[in-house]
Amino acid sequence: MPAWHSLLFAGLEPHSALPTALPMMFNRFCEVLPSPLRDIKILATSVAFYMPATKHLWWGLGIRPIDKRSFGDLLKAKNSVVLVPGGLSECMIMKKGQEAMYLRKRLGFVKLALQHGAHLLPAFAFGQSDTYSWYRPGPPLVPVRVVDAVRKVLGFVPLTMWGRFGTPVPHKVPMMVVFGKPIVLPKLDDPSQDEIKKYLNLYITAIEGLCERYKHQAGYGDTIFKVL
Repeated sequence: MPAWHSLLFAGLEPHSALPTALPMMFNRFCEVLPSPLRDIKILATSVAFYMPATKHLWWGLGIRPIDKRSFGDLLKAKNSVVLVPGGLSECMIMKKGQEAMYLRKRLGFVKLALQHGAHLLPAFAFGQSDTYSWYRPGPPLVPVRVVDAVRKVLGFVPLTMWGRFGTPVPHKVPMMVVFGKPIVLPKLDDPSQDEIKKYLNLYITAIEGLCERYKHQAGYGDTIFKVL
């Protein structure tokens, strides 16, 4: 297991309607995090940066847009980063009583981690999916392909979300974030597909292990966890 001061690429699952665990957990004031991780940079969909007002808010919270340039600049500067590898695609497969993670085709984040020699840190947020109620248009009123087409055009899933008393304030529910051991990656300038898939599979196995190991302790023993 590498030291905590190593360059880390944390992959937090699931995305949920809104990945509230990212700013709540990964910040300089979170005392339960090892001190090197308190300055970790959060990567979020670039849609969050379209409006100037929210752009400055997210930037001030240490959140950066997900794009290849941001990835490269942060990792070259030896900043550890965290994101949700499954991304917005997971909003299309959310179901009550189930945590589905869209990971098997997510090769890009592993490739970047290999190119910069950043170790993968698996993490899972139990309870995050209960912080917001949500409604997603779908069958029988709207075909799934239409919703997915809208997602691709807008850059986000057309969800209606609400929290406590119908407000943007999240529901008051317990959340438990667990971490696996960092997966040690070599630094490879041009990793092959087989090498990328090897470490992606190690990450997926680690995420599945976290779900199985902690689901009862977190109060989600009846929840179905699956990786797609």
